[in-house]
Amino acid sequence: MKSSGLGNLIYVNLYQNKHQPFILMINKQLFIDNFKVFDKEIVIEIINIFFEEYPDRFKRMDKNMVELNYKDLAFNAHSLKGVVSNFASPVLFELAREVEKMASALRDGNTDPDLTFRLSLCYPKMKEAAGEFYIDLTEIIKHYN
Repeated sequence: MKSSGLGNLIYVNLYQNKHQPFILMINKQLFIDNFKVFDKEIVIEIINIFFEEYPDRFKRMDKNMVELNYKDLAFNAHSLKGVVSNFASPVLFELAREVEKMASALRDGNTDPDLTFRLSLCYPKMKEAAGEFYIDLTEIIKHYN
């Protein structure tokens, strides 16, 4: 799957079981372009809000996965997708988009077992990507301090 429109094209195999580190979590130039109109203090505050919300966001989604609560999972993945789009993270955006699409389909009554299986593979990839994204943000914030 290719990400779309965010700098270099990035190819991600969402359903591969092997652990592969992600190459680019944040398109740094696009990040800079997105936030150049803001004072450094505002950028730091926006990043810190993400840091504060991160643990609870994934606790909720983990719970949604365990409880097969596809309605809330779709909502929470959509929310994550919106947040990371502002931070210029094409890989995490695409993974969150895929989780949202699959959870929405399951919420709407799709009973395809392959869909459930693909979600069970994609969600951990999204979570792993979010961890890498978090690390990248800790590096980026240093440039604003």
